[in-house]
Amino acid sequence: MHHRKHILVVEDEFLVRRMLRQNLEAAGYQVSEAHDRASLMECLHSTNHVDLITLDLSLGKEEGLELASAIRQQTNIPIIMLTARVAPRDRIEGLERGADDYIGKPFLIREVLLRIEAVLRRYTPGVKGQDPPTSLSVYRCGLGTADVGKRQFY
Repeated sequence: MHHRKHILVVEDEFLVRRMLRQNLEAAGYQVSEAHDRASLMECLHSTNHVDLITLDLSLGKEEGLELASAIRQQTNIPIIMLTARVAPRDRIEGLERGADDYIGKPFLIREVLLRIEAVLRRYTPGVKGQDPPTSLSVYRCGLGTADVGKRQFY
């Protein structure tokens, strides 16, 4: 069976979240939504697999950048920032914090879809810093790491 890619849309504005969901689902993606840090973390920990995260930087002062850093420390899931903060300094900081791409609002949905496809083509699932064969069985969650292949938790 063909695996549908799973996109997690993190956006505090309901209408933008709904528009992204409708267009991503129409393009064949499975979509989950989060509107803040708590719902993002809940989704990451309760969902079997997320292939890519779109992240709004304006979830609160510095919250989006902190979230990007926190996600990047735990996993190599691709992050595309979708934000109204488009000053060069904001773009540079977003990329430094671990974003794989950065798209300013307002955006064209076709461009978002093409950038998602491009990032997913380059993505190898697994944990940051691990070689792909072993990384598929290693999960980091909170303060612990579980290695399913070695049956260890540390």
